[in-house]
Amino acid sequence: RTVMCLEGYPRSANTFSLNLVRGALVKHFPVFFATHAERLAAHHSHRIATVKAAQHHGIPTLVLLRSPNDAIPSRVVRESTDINQEKERVIGRALKEYLDFYSYVMSCDGTNIIRFETVVEEPRTFVEFVLSKIGLEVPEEFEIKPICEFAKDSIEYWGEKQMDHDSLTENFSNEKK
Repeated sequence: RTVMCLEGYPRSANTFSLNLVRGALVKHFPVFFATHAERLAAHHSHRIATVKAAQHHGIPTLVLLRSPNDAIPSRVVRESTDINQEKERVIGRALKEYLDFYSYVMSCDGTNIIRFETVVEEPRTFVEFVLSKIGLEVPEEFEIKPICEFAKDSIEYWGEKQMDHDSLTENFSNEKK
């Protein structure tokens, strides 16, 4: 069974937030991570269907929310490869997808909305919240700085690729040596 659903509109700290959770689990809950690594999170689909399925199955659902003034331009710049495309059409499609996604999410009971700013400015608060939603208590020795470094380094090293358990654990262990 999938442990949680962590979704958001593209360019809303999806990868960074997932890597924060993975880093916290690898460092402080290695047995939990090893047991659940393959089914840790439904993520990165950026689709309503993923949120619906998670809620239908009673899976804790966390949705990242970034301002449309920041998320949409970031997505358009990142994903625009054809300079001949009409900017209005690309921006219009991105805006429609943003509105459709969040209109649904905001209408759902039981969905936990997490602001983009919380993830990037208060990562400890974010990680503590997520851990509580999956039934884990933050240990006294919990430090967010190495987890943030791990999350950032993982993005740089792996890009947007899916990380498997062994590679993730090795990456975290090597950084601490």
